[in-house]
Amino acid sequence: MGHAHSDRFLSAFSRIEQHLRKITQSSKQDTFSTVLSRVVSQATIKGFSDDLREFADLRNAIVHERGGGYAIAEPHQGTVERLEQIEKFISQPPTVESLGTIPVVTCSPSDPIGKAAKAMLNGKFSQLPVYHQEQCIGLLTSETIARWIAAKFQPDLDILEEAPVEQVLLYREEDSIYQFISRKTPIADVVALFDRTAHGGKSLDAVIITHSGKPDQKPLQILTVYDLPRLYRESGLSSG
Repeated sequence: MGHAHSDRFLSAFSRIEQHLRKITQSSKQDTFSTVLSRVVSQATIKGFSDDLREFADLRNAIVHERGGGYAIAEPHQGTVERLEQIEKFISQPPTVESLGTIPVVTCSPSDPIGKAAKAMLNGKFSQLPVYHQEQCIGLLTSETIARWIAAKFQPDLDILEEAPVEQVLLYREEDSIYQFISRKTPIADVVALFDRTAHGGKSLDAVIITHSGKPDQKPLQILTVYDLPRLYRESGLSSG
């Protein structure tokens, strides 16, 4: 039992290496570092790349320093558990489907803006998908409403309250976007999507989850930047 940790460590590392070699179609002559470099751009792998490089060094130390049937370098239990956790996230990456479904409040283009604004206020959210004949045609945000009010402001706000949503949508921010994803999308890919959009100088207001990522399907859940801490935890990208 004295080498139980090293056995578990080597077993988990071997499973990871076999998985990465399989998806990259690498040969046995390719080093682990080479194999890892071929998939490091994938969101599911990228967040663990630094850990995997360090674990590869430890794997080499264990293998090369074995003598008399036991490992001279014996990993700490926490190290073994972290590697096994990474192996699980890499081989079976959690998808957004695992987050469950939350009823998504929507509105239609002909709805009075007052009704839509009150729904946002009562639900304590700032994005509202706009559906016309089961097709999403836009995303109404609190920022868009504010821009519209500033452009149309008048003393009698009751008149504004009756204006249709479709008129307000004309005031959407030019750099604001939203994306549809399938329920099978890995959570790590969603984190990467927010990151890429931000680095591109745009604002990803929402990610709308549907059955297969199509705008004419019922929304199963809507994710915003405020969900990122939870997404990091659920994807395994956060060690906390």
